[in-house]
Order: sequence, then C-alpha cells, then structure tokens
Amino acid sequence: MPHARVDLHSTYRDRLPQLSEALLAGMVKGFDMPATDLFHIFRLHEKGELVFGTAYPEPNREDIIFIEILASIGYASTAKKHEALVAIADEIEKIGIPRDNLLLHVIEVPAGDWYSPGFAGVA
Repeated sequence: MPHARVDLHSTYRDRLPQLSEALLAGMVKGFDMPATDLFHIFRLHEKGELVFGTAYPEPNREDIIFIEILASIGYASTAKKHEALVAIADEIEKIGIPRDNLLLHVIEVPAGDWYSPGFAGVA
C-alpha cells in the first residue's frame, strides 16, 4: 500500500490530475500494485520555497518535483523499487515534464507502523 507525497511549484496546479494519473500508472507498472491503491498528497510551493541545484547530476534541471514514495519495509526488492521509480519517471515524461526535473525516492517503514481500516499493516 505505498502512497506518494509530491512537492512541486504551484505553477503545476492545473496539471495535478495528469500528474496523479502518471504517478499511479508508473507505480502500478513498476510495483505491480493494483490501480485502486491510489493515495497521493500534493504540496504546492511558491517560487523560492523549493531549493535545488540546477547542475546536479546533469546541467539540465530547470525546475524540481520531489516525489517521495512511502512503503512498508520489504514491499519491494531494491531492483523492483528502481523499476518503479524509472516507470514513474517514464510516465511523467509522457505528459511533457522532463525527467531531469524529477527527484524520486522510496522511504520504507515497518509494516506495523501503518494503519487503515481494512488493512491492519501488521505482517
């Protein structure tokens, strides 16, 4: 039951539905998770609130979108997590946002640290 927290500039406000669809498509493809497992949080920021290097790792970054995927420890292997992050970047690139503007990572928490009715979160 991974969910995503996304920090991005407010200029993307009108594109949130597209971003959500692309993010979900990448997560479904990469993690082999059900498409109904949809939990996204978008936090919009004004210019100057997201600080980033334009030349790391390549001098192509014009903007930044931080994408944090929260998942249970062991939800996916290292290879599967990498596959999911690449799939997310691929899907977002399809809607016209350069992959150079993305910074994605997975944060893992113990299964017992989750709770949602119908999902105990305990292994």
